[in-house]
Amino acid sequence: MKLAILNITAGGMSGGYKKYLCNLLPRLSSSPTVDEIVCTLPSFLILNDIPRRSNIKYVQVSQYSIINHKLNGELKLILDKFTPDVVYVPIERLFYYKKAPVVTMLQNIEPFVYPLFNNPLTEKVKNWLRFYNARKALQKADRIIAISQFVKDILVNQLHVKHQKIGIVYHDIDNINYHPKKPSYLPLNFENFIFTAGSIRPARGLEDILEALYYLSVQGIRIPLVIAGHVVPNMISYQKN
Repeated sequence: MKLAILNITAGGMSGGYKKYLCNLLPRLSSSPTVDEIVCTLPSFLILNDIPRRSNIKYVQVSQYSIINHKLNGELKLILDKFTPDVVYVPIERLFYYKKAPVVTMLQNIEPFVYPLFNNPLTEKVKNWLRFYNARKALQKADRIIAISQFVKDILVNQLHVKHQKIGIVYHDIDNINYHPKKPSYLPLNFENFIFTAGSIRPARGLEDILEALYYLSVQGIRIPLVIAGHVVPNMISYQKN
């Protein structure tokens, strides 16, 4: 089988997405059912640690427009030459190519469950566009990968996608024998604390943790909270708040 993996982004890629891709590609390349893989990457993205395999070819293409869904001419030439049997789009972006079946995965559920509240206006508009694009992509895909039962429920109950079309594949961990070490800059008395990691934005629900800690403090219970995560420019005010 010839597999095309299309990372259709606006030019960037989150740390979690990079890690997912770097873990996924070696597994797919070693599968007895996969002969060749062509993997497209945003033209401005530099991945020094990307897996290198003899049956994987990487091609950098210009960034994707969130409004225009027409097949990029550059990408069309690549696919015409490669003639994929299956096209896999790891994020919920609309794509189709001739008669090749398209598999997509729903990773970002923020536009479905937390699109507007507490977000700045620019992010509200982006979430509306993400929802619109994701809905079309998921409805037209031949197969959908959901990363949890919760995500599958959203697809079935909100988008009315037939459950037979959806497969659940939970994200795994790299090494079950890994023993994390506490960062040296945390206070020594932080032996028991709540830790949360991820992009700092309203959809993370950090207010819920703070409210829970307040109710505990009223009862004389104090538990430290450690928040780790990247902050995009339009979320700096939210982070400070």
